[in-house]
Amino acid sequence: MAHPPDRTAHETVAHPPDRTAHSTEPHRPNQTAYSTEPHPHDWTAYRPDEHHPHQSAHGTEPHHPNRTAHGTQAQHPDRTAHGTETQHPDQTAHGTHAQHPDQTAHGTHAQHPDQTAHGTHAQHPDQTAHGTHAQHPTRTTYEPADLAHDWARSGVLPLTGHAAGPPLLPPGAAATFAARLGGLAGVDGALLLAERAALSGGGRRGRVSVGGSCRLLPTRDGWAAVSDARPDDHLLWGAAIGGDVALLPSWLAAHTGAQLDERVELLGLAGGAVRPAPGRGCPLPGPPRDVRGMLVVDFSALWAGPLCAHLLGLAGAEVVKVETPDRPDGARRSNADFYDLLHSGHASVVLDPSEPRDRVALHALVRRADVVIEASRPRALAGFGLDARAEAERGCTWISITAFGRSSYRVGFGDDVAASRGLLAADAEGRPVFVGDAVADPLTGLLAAALALSEQPSEQPKGTVWDVSMADVVTTTLAVPPLAAEVVRAGDRWFLDTGTAAPWPVTPPVPRRPSTAAPASGADTSAVLRRLGIR
Repeated sequence: MAHPPDRTAHETVAHPPDRTAHSTEPHRPNQTAYSTEPHPHDWTAYRPDEHHPHQSAHGTEPHHPNRTAHGTQAQHPDRTAHGTETQHPDQTAHGTHAQHPDQTAHGTHAQHPDQTAHGTHAQHPDQTAHGTHAQHPTRTTYEPADLAHDWARSGVLPLTGHAAGPPLLPPGAAATFAARLGGLAGVDGALLLAERAALSGGGRRGRVSVGGSCRLLPTRDGWAAVSDARPDDHLLWGAAIGGDVALLPSWLAAHTGAQLDERVELLGLAGGAVRPAPGRGCPLPGPPRDVRGMLVVDFSALWAGPLCAHLLGLAGAEVVKVETPDRPDGARRSNADFYDLLHSGHASVVLDPSEPRDRVALHALVRRADVVIEASRPRALAGFGLDARAEAERGCTWISITAFGRSSYRVGFGDDVAASRGLLAADAEGRPVFVGDAVADPLTGLLAAALALSEQPSEQPKGTVWDVSMADVVTTTLAVPPLAAEVVRAGDRWFLDTGTAAPWPVTPPVPRRPSTAAPASGADTSAVLRRLGIR
């Protein structure tokens, strides 16, 4: 298991700013006064007085035209977009906190955004687990010093705000949430939130995402995030508005967020109205278990799922990445260092489920797995002849990552999912800007890994299907009181000042480096199948 980075190594500053006299930048309005209950900056109620110029969204890597939205790179066929998984920042590795007494346990169907968070007990293997030992997110406490420290060192602030303006402080507790989850896998989770940008060199771009594939645009009754990352998205957005896609900003300005959401779901587009759902929560980890020697079969792509697999590999599990011949992980075409970082040391298997021999091998591989990670809609898995609940019944831990839950048909990327749930900062004019780089992805990947690293719930002596919704992970991180702090400047350095202690230096994204290159697609197919006695 890798050792966590020195949390103090990024904070040494010779001369922190004197809050009373020496800041060369005037104090900005409190950028941290955010809460999802209610959100102080109600993006859904804001009525813009002017239209924003059309900005083209260019994903850093084009998606396959038939792929569902997941991020800036192409996703595995038919899979929805997600992010990474994380434990609640204030929950211990043993997950002993009970849920709010007014909550009830739910089955495989996702709740409406206005409903309360999921039940505290994971369900029978035939059901989807939503909240083992989960504490109601609004009842979790956070120390302001931890929130400020973790945000300042996470690398997220330099990615938040306008390129020509100061870094901005996001709402919520995402950095602390990530830090505590990462501790379960021996990494500093806060630093993982910005490491893709650290390796790619991306920076803050205001209402355009760091990767360039998502935009924030005003609607008639608020704001919306729209992603245009896949080759077909341009045409699909045109179909959604019944005209040239260049007219999308004016169409949004004349229509409500609800009208947009209806069309987005119908056409399989990634995006939607900014609509916080403060009552929801996500499943949280239980007591830790040893995964050394366990077989992890990873069907996921892009960032969230592969991050989960990467962390399990660091903990000693054997990871086998499975792709299909016509649709490899689109992240292979993106930043090579980032792909190598998440896949170094894993085996690569390519199987074609449309070929009977490969289909038999695929089923045999899944039956041997202790943990399966996927980012597919259940009907896509059924097309491969795979049944998550049947595998859980035999004792497998099944990690299912989706944008809005297994029962939802909506898809999404890390940027638009985070924005749609209200993880946005406010600029000097009070208008929303993106927070970090697709932060819903690494948050979800961290949580997924923490769940896989947890013992099976006592209510489920066999296996578990974990329904890990990116949207619910984001919502959980926002259920905290406002943090009284502001970003100030001293010389050429930025600091996060809470007014109660020495200001925290705002550090840039810190990359980890891959130890070795990831294997070529399918390089280990024969060896893995032979070693496992499959063929």
